[in-house]
Amino acid sequence: IAAHMDLQERELTKRNQFCEAIAAALRDVGIDDATAELTGALCGVVFHDAFTVWLQDPARHLGAVIDESAASVSRITNT
Repeated sequence: IAAHMDLQERELTKRNQFCEAIAAALRDVGIDDATAELTGALCGVVFHDAFTVWLQDPARHLGAVIDESAASVSRITNT
C-alpha cells in the first residue's frame, strides 16, 4: 500500500467511511455532533494503529492489539 498512491487513497477513503459510520451511529443514539465526530476520528486512529501493528504480528489477537492502542490514547488523555 505504501508504494501505491491509488491504494493509499483507497485506504484513506475507507478509513474516513469507517470514522463517519461510527460518528453517525453515535449521533443516532443522541451523542452531540462534535463528540460523535471526535470519537469517530479517534476510533479510526486507534483501529489504523492497531491494524498496522497486527499486520506485523498476525499471530496476536487483533482485539488485544486494539485494546493496547486504545490504552495508549487513554494514557495520553489522562496526563
